[in-house]
Amino acid sequence: MSYFHAPHGPQKGKGDDVLVLTGDDDEDAVGKLASFLRSHSVEVLHESPSAVMVEYHMRKFALAPKISKDGLDRIVVHEFWAARPGANRARFIELVNRLNNEYNTGGFYVDRDGDLAYQTQMTFMDTLTWEELDAFLTWHDYSLLAVLFSHKDELVDYLR
Repeated sequence: MSYFHAPHGPQKGKGDDVLVLTGDDDEDAVGKLASFLRSHSVEVLHESPSAVMVEYHMRKFALAPKISKDGLDRIVVHEFWAARPGANRARFIELVNRLNNEYNTGGFYVDRDGDLAYQTQMTFMDTLTWEELDAFLTWHDYSLLAVLFSHKDELVDYLR
């Protein structure tokens, strides 16, 4: 059985172009998500057991499917930017906390290595159309770029 469903043949971008992710096997979902993305000309750079690294809208980020038998599933987006060596970590964390308080797009944090990290997610129930996934990835792109661009003068002190 295919994990894509297109009853009238492949119609990229149409509502019947569906990725079916059921069960609770996240690793299996990674492979299915990677194939689905490739079928829509998304460049898949790497697959690990937990995530797919992609380049989309000229940005690189990871997509990690989290699948539940109960049917409430999600795709978590992870994106990272390298910190400038010697940057004041305490002030950087203050800036990151301010971003989280000002915007409601996802969660910014400073990871163990001191880099800027961001996470957001899309929830769905067992199936996901290309139209929905593409709209979410486009929203992610525009909303995150708006936040980063609005604070570019501050971020330049902390990021490479």
